[in-house]
Amino acid sequence: MAEVKCLAFDLDGTLADSKQPIPDEIAAELERLASNYIIAIITGGTFEQVHYQVAQRLNHSAGLEVFSCSGAAYHIYNENGEPVHIYEHTIAHADEWDIRDQIERVAKQFGYWQDITVGPAFDFRGWQLT
Repeated sequence: MAEVKCLAFDLDGTLADSKQPIPDEIAAELERLASNYIIAIITGGTFEQVHYQVAQRLNHSAGLEVFSCSGAAYHIYNENGEPVHIYEHTIAHADEWDIRDQIERVAKQFGYWQDITVGPAFDFRGWQLT
């Protein structure tokens, strides 16, 4: 059996209430675990949100790995606890409209399209179109 080297956690609804800082008990446990494992946070939120909710609550964020934007962006915290940007993949704004058109076409084809919605039918977040 392979040795466990990394523990990955979802953020909102798992480590913390949505958009709220992690509780003191969770911060202490993450720091304890970080002495033996790589700690990774994976979330649909932005890196800035993870920084606010998690990294700022830790005494030692060195080694923390953040897969934000549903994994489309990746940051690590260096030995000084400073964030280092590794990558970020985004959808070109010009492609957004082509993707919207394709989703709408297929949704209409299969009878799922609704002309009246509560709020916008699409939410473009830069890295995903929801």
